[in-house]
Amino acid sequence: MNKIVKAKVWLELGQGISFCHGKAKLLSAIDKFGSIRRATQNVNMSYKRAWRYIRELESGLGCKILSTTIGGADGGGAQLTEAGQHLLHEYESAKAQADLTLQEHVESFSRSF
Repeated sequence: MNKIVKAKVWLELGQGISFCHGKAKLLSAIDKFGSIRRATQNVNMSYKRAWRYIRELESGLGCKILSTTIGGADGGGAQLTEAGQHLLHEYESAKAQADLTLQEHVESFSRSF
């Protein structure tokens, strides 16, 4: 019997602000699509909620995580700043390490039975 363990991981950023799976998914989609609107459609999140998350993170971190351009002839866009890329990378690294560690414990436990 194959056992799988799942856990929720989040980074506490202080001032009651955390960075978790939903916010990571949003930032990853913004990075992929170069657009907040397209990212929200991809992750099934309202545009208003996405901006609330972004403002909350920027306020808590004290830096910009997105660089945006207003639409025009070429259309607008958004991209992660260096700080935004770093935040996403740190979360993904922590999540991957936690998943690996937990899976190793489950496999060890499963061998006992």
